[in-house]
Amino acid sequence: MPSSLRPHRSLKTTTKTSPKKSPVVIRHARRSDLPHLCELLRQLWPDQPRDPKELQKILKIMMRPGHQDDVFVATMCGAIVGMMTLSWKPSLFSTGWMVQIEQIVVTEALRGHGVGTNLLQFGVHHASKIKEQRVTLNAGFHRIKAHHFY
Repeated sequence: MPSSLRPHRSLKTTTKTSPKKSPVVIRHARRSDLPHLCELLRQLWPDQPRDPKELQKILKIMMRPGHQDDVFVATMCGAIVGMMTLSWKPSLFSTGWMVQIEQIVVTEALRGHGVGTNLLQFGVHHASKIKEQRVTLNAGFHRIKAHHFY
């Protein structure tokens, strides 16, 4: 996406969630987060193992400044508890930019405690910084719980 249209990369949010009411902070992922992101993706695809080195290589590309992707992490008390990836694409339908929410993953122990909702709301808000955009999300047919969530 042209840098003139890209939202500011330091956008953060803090939202109260979970039974303990710990704040969830959503921020752009850093290279030091890569092992945690690979673990979350392993939880997303437990029956389809991926090579962590290959995942890290792709995530590094997605995290490059000026690339058409954003990788966010959700943290609680400094620990990574979730992640979301957004891909920015030109859209003929909206004659502007659209945002595809590619993955939203919350660590298994905290699913159902609002972290995913915070990530989804943050993603939609982040995407709304672009004029005439459209936000889409896909979930596999086998992800029945995810369908109820979305």
